[in-house]
Amino acid sequence: MNEPVVGMLAERLGSNAGALCAWVTVNEPAIAEFLAREAFDAVALDMQHGAVDFAGALGSIASVALAGKPTIVRTPVGEFALASRLLDAGASGILAPMINSGADARRLVEFVKFPPLGQRSWGPRAALTLSGLDGPAYLRAANAMTHAIAMI
Repeated sequence: MNEPVVGMLAERLGSNAGALCAWVTVNEPAIAEFLAREAFDAVALDMQHGAVDFAGALGSIASVALAGKPTIVRTPVGEFALASRLLDAGASGILAPMINSGADARRLVEFVKFPPLGQRSWGPRAALTLSGLDGPAYLRAANAMTHAIAMI
């Protein structure tokens, strides 16, 4: 893997290129990895309506990263605390369903972004390694490298 995985999606979206994502609903990291090796820009894991659980998401995020691609995770409705843990594991973005108010959107950002934008706490186990940065550099760059995507 030549380019750090965390941050890859931000660069692509920042260039207005868009992103074609594989959608995974099964709790099997090998399937996510297989799809990451195809012509997709990222892999999306569906924990909302799919069978992906937390352990499966952790394994899939790592497997997708080994294939050199970023991962977006669709979390179950209202499980914002899960978002922080998935980002710590190396997910590049959180897709949150049922964001129906400004308060919902603010709560999502609080869990996905570090201060001063949010309230996410420090604990980037795999994210730090996947970013290719040291701790202080990661903290400075993480808000720009990760995405809070609201399904309105």
